[in-house]
Parts: sequence; C-alpha cells; structure tokens
Amino acid sequence: MYSLREKDRVVSLHHEQATVWQGVSVRVRLDNDDEYTLAWSEQAGAFVHDDWLFVRLSLKTIEKKLLVFLNAEVVKGISWPGRSWHPLCAVRISVASLGGVTGLCAHYLYNSWWTRPHFDCVLSNLPEKTQSLLYGVGEEYHHLLAVCDEQVRCEFQGGELEGIELVSGPSKSGVRGFSGLIAIYGVSADPFQLIDNNVELGRKHLSHHSRPRDQRALPEVFKYLGWCSWDACYLDVNEDAVIAKAQEFQSKSIPVKWMLVDDGWSEEKERRLLSWQEDRAKFPAGLSGLKEALKDEYSIPWMGVWHALTGQWEGIDANAHFPVQLDTLDATRKLPPTEEGEAFRFWHGWHDYLARQGVDFIKVDVQSNLANHYKYRDFPGRVSRVAHQALEASAGLHFNGQLINCMGMASDQLWHRPSSSLARNSDDFFPKKSGNLQEHALQNAYNAVFHDAFFLGDWDMWWTIHEDSDAHGLLRAVSGGPVYTSDPVGQTDAEQLMRLVFNDGLVVRCDQQGKVAREQLFENPLYSGKLLKVINRIGSVGVIALFNITEDHQAISERVSTLPFDNDGEEWLVYWPARRQCFKHPELPEIRLSQNGSDLMLFYPDEPLICLGLEDKILPACAVLDQVVCWKEGALRLESRLRQGGRLLIYSENPIVELRINGQEYGWDESDNTYLIDCSEWEDEIFLECLATLNI
Repeated sequence: MYSLREKDRVVSLHHEQATVWQGVSVRVRLDNDDEYTLAWSEQAGAFVHDDWLFVRLSLKTIEKKLLVFLNAEVVKGISWPGRSWHPLCAVRISVASLGGVTGLCAHYLYNSWWTRPHFDCVLSNLPEKTQSLLYGVGEEYHHLLAVCDEQVRCEFQGGELEGIELVSGPSKSGVRGFSGLIAIYGVSADPFQLIDNNVELGRKHLSHHSRPRDQRALPEVFKYLGWCSWDACYLDVNEDAVIAKAQEFQSKSIPVKWMLVDDGWSEEKERRLLSWQEDRAKFPAGLSGLKEALKDEYSIPWMGVWHALTGQWEGIDANAHFPVQLDTLDATRKLPPTEEGEAFRFWHGWHDYLARQGVDFIKVDVQSNLANHYKYRDFPGRVSRVAHQALEASAGLHFNGQLINCMGMASDQLWHRPSSSLARNSDDFFPKKSGNLQEHALQNAYNAVFHDAFFLGDWDMWWTIHEDSDAHGLLRAVSGGPVYTSDPVGQTDAEQLMRLVFNDGLVVRCDQQGKVAREQLFENPLYSGKLLKVINRIGSVGVIALFNITEDHQAISERVSTLPFDNDGEEWLVYWPARRQCFKHPELPEIRLSQNGSDLMLFYPDEPLICLGLEDKILPACAVLDQVVCWKEGALRLESRLRQGGRLLIYSENPIVELRINGQEYGWDESDNTYLIDCSEWEDEIFLECLATLNI
C-alpha cells in the first residue's frame, strides 16, 4: 500500500517499506497571486495553512499502481479573506527526488495542441505542461501520468531547484473548492504495458464512462486509401480542385476510396462560423453535388469534411443564427453550447445537414482551443466532456462514429473522448519546411508510446512527390493508421503510391500503432548517432522500420540487433527488401543510411519454406492472408492465399520443384534461397501451391 509518511520533517511517499518519492511538499497560490507553503498534518491527513487552506491527497493503491486524488479548499468565509484559488496553478506538489533515475522519456505540450518527447534526466529541466513521464530506476520502468478530471487538470514540470512539480488547478476563476483524480503512478518491467494499464486505470476512475482502448477499432473508411485537400489547396479548397484531383486519380488508376474536404469549405467570416452550410461560391453544386460526382463518375465512395470543435478557429460569429442557444464569449464570438442537451442539439443539427448532403465522416480539428476559449470561465474537464459526449453521440448517429480527432493532445481532450478511436499523433506534415521529416518522425514514433494507450494514431498526410517522400511513405505504412496524401493536382507519383495500396483500395499497413523500439525509449535519435527504429507487426511477422533523422546531416552505419517482439527465444528469418536478401537473426549485415534515408526489415518465424509476400508492396507480408507448410511424400508443401497477384517472393532452404498459382504452373527466378515469381496478371486473390524437395 502507498502512504505518505513524515520523518525528520520530510514527507515522502512510500510503498510498503520502500521510498518511492522523497521530499513531498505542497505550495499553493490564490487568485491574488499570494503563495503559501502548507504544512503536513498527520492528524488531519492533509497539508494545511492555519485553519483556512487545506489540500488533501487521497491515495488509492491497486497492486503496484497508485491513483492520486486531490481535494483543495479555501474554508474561511467568502467575506474574509475573500480569496479563491488561482485558476491555473492553485496547487504545486513538489517532489524532491524520484530515486536514481537512469533514463527518461517525457511528453510535453510545446503549444496548445501537440506533444513531443523530452529526454533530459535532470528533473528540474522537465518542461512545463508535461502530460506523461516515463523513467527508469534500476531495471524497472516507472510511469507518472497526468489526469484532467471534471474539476481539475494536472500537469508536470521541473522543480525550481530540484525534482518535479505536479501543478494542478481548476482553470476557472472564483473557485474556492475543487477535487478529482490528478495523477496515476505505476512500476513494471514492461514500459508499454505499464502505460496502457495506467490509462485504463484512469479511465475507470473518471466521473464518466470512457470506452477501453481495445474497444476502439479503426473505422472502416480509414482502412482504405484517401486524399485530403489541406496541403493541396489550403483555405482555397473548392469544387473544381477536388474534382480535378479525382480525375487525376482515375487517369492514373489509383484506387483512392475517400476524399476529405478540409478547412475552407464552410460559410465563415474572419475565421468565425456563419452557418452549417457550404460556401456556394466555392461549391456551386453543393456538397451533395460533389459527393454524387465523386461516387458516380470517379468510383470514390466516401467523402468527409472538416470542422472545428469550436465551430471555426475563432468560434461562431455573434450575428449568425442557429436553432440552439449558443455560449457567448464576447461581442463578436459565440461557441457551441456546453449545456448537455443543447450541445447535442447543435452537433446533431450540423451533422444531420452534412449527412443529408452525403458526407460520410468528419475531421474534428482545433480541439485544444476549446480550453483556451473557456479559460477562466469553466472547468476544461467539464467543457470537454460535454462537447465530446455530444459530438461523438451525433457522429455515431450520422457517420457510424467515423471521425478523426485533431489538434487535441492536451489532457482535457485525451481523457474526455468517450468512444472515438482515431486521433492525430503529431503536428502537421509541412511539405515546404526544411527538416520536417526529422521532427515528424520523432514526434510520431515517441508520441505513440503514451498516445497509443488512448487512441489509434493518425500520422497525417504527406506528398508523394517530395524530397523525403520515400521515408514519409514508410512511416505511414508502419504507423498502423490511415494512409492518405495531400498531393496538389497533377502531383501524385502513382508508382510510389501503388506500393502502399492493393487493387481494391485497401492500404498496406501494420496491425497496430508503430512505436519506437524499447532500447531507444530514453535516447534522442536526433543526437544519439543511431538510427530511429519503429517497431510493429503484421500477424506473426515482426517489422522494424529504420530512419536516419540525425541533426548533424551525417550518414549512420549500424548493425541492427533489435528484435520487434519481446520473445528473445524465437528463431527468426530476416528479410531485407532493399536487397531482396534473407538472413538468420542475429547474423544481420550492417546498414548504412544517409540523412533522411529509410529502410525496412521483416522478421518471419524461421521455417524452411515461407511465402514472404509481394515484392511490389512496401510491406510484402501484408499481402499474405494465410499460409500452411506441411510434409507430403518426402517433400515440403506450402499453400498460401494472397490478396492479389504481383511479384511474389518465396524463401526456401530446399530447391523448389513445382509451383502453381490458381492451378497454373509458373516458373521462377532464384537467388540465395529467395524465389521471385511474376504473377501480376492476377488482380484479385490468388492461391499459391509450392513443393520443395529436401536436401539429402
């Protein structure tokens, strides 16, 4: 059991007899910026100042996990001293030492919307607005996770002189008492499972229902190849541009199955929403006319649109008319209502209109701006909960829950989406910004370490004609999330894109969200001199994607020893697509990548006869639906189904003597136990039969 104990006037957190956090103290700030250091009272079980300021930390132990609940009160009368809590930093819980920290990976908000990793083990350097703190002590991983409950939001930062601070406040003015869950702590030998467990534990203790992560499946539409208008058109998106892009996809035989009309389609004024309808000057046939053309003329069945959680970036124009009571911000701006019934009526009204125009899904953007708009006005947890419950209820009714959450990695957004499954995992892909690949890869690989416990990640769109397009394409394939481009009209590289998609439009992707390899959790690949390794899986096949994102513009040579799975006892056959060669692990050659270079290795369970997949897909193993190897009359027989024909690869330790596809005999080219069969004429599912003799 966890408990706070005082010895020699120093309060520490203990688990059984072991000290977990040393030197716990509490300092508070009031609305007039007066600060007080509170004293620990064993009798009251709280930190107190005189008889009018109380901060109680309630500790709940579940096995080796700890939930920290806070209750803060100004208990004297409103007449005197007439004070309330500071909205943003009412309570600062300082921890002088977390023990002998040997490595650290924190995730902090560097603006209102996005997180990135931090690696400095000096705890006092921990950035403000840290949401998640993973650190090593000895052989164990420790994780401290910030929570935003209904009335209180907590974030971490470095201490003034040493250690860290847990900073909590209601974010609302005039509050004299607030309470809720502020943090979750746990210890484990498995860092990824530790974070997953902490998030699920937090969800179970919130004041509202939140669907577990394993029940948040990728919506059907996002399993197929898509296109987004943003980097192609920005705010100048219009009907002609979208149709022109659809025509290009058709002419290049690229099976795009959904198109997203991003920001710029709606009626607005100075970034304030004017109505639920489209701007007819840009879309003369309306959204319904656009949807009909995409579906009937270009065989693109799904169309989505963008909107903000606040209506538009700057909210809703005060002079606009809607059939619901809006929240007033000032003389020019209003916001969607935060009263529960009215909130649903707003989103239901808008989504009902969009669905009747043929819209199939939505991207809901600028989400963390909600707390900015309501700063000092209301609790961010309450406002976010009401907004997302209403939004997702309406999206479930009208779009079968198919939505992308965007610009919302702050804790008030993470903890209050009740059921949606997909959320952007990083800042934008910036096609014209030098060095964007390094930051984009870093954020996605490391943000997924904690963000995947909440949602499946969207690693954003990219351009297929770009200096770093190969690396960006590989990132999307190993992300486990949607695959979609934002190529301008006339600027799509069909050959590259077809490596990421099957003939029916289904994308080539891994089974789960990609994450940085465990061995790199506590090191920054921008400066470590090592390749960034993103790990994932395709069924029983392990995936390691490699990227050189070093900041010093130097090539990196490295012999990869990482395994994609924790089972070190397994024997692996490693296929290196760039060389079309197979190796036994750990007998891997050295890899050399220039700056922004990328590469891939696939780890197959070691068998003497294996269907590796299709060479013409970026992840060959994705094409394999199933395979069985058995003995037959003194030979090995392989049977396998693949999604379609193509340049088929087989590994065999023994000579292949017979090979049939859909009953027809095929020849092959062989090199170093790797066999290549060209069966590209088959556009649909194929059945492979292969016979290999045993070497005597």
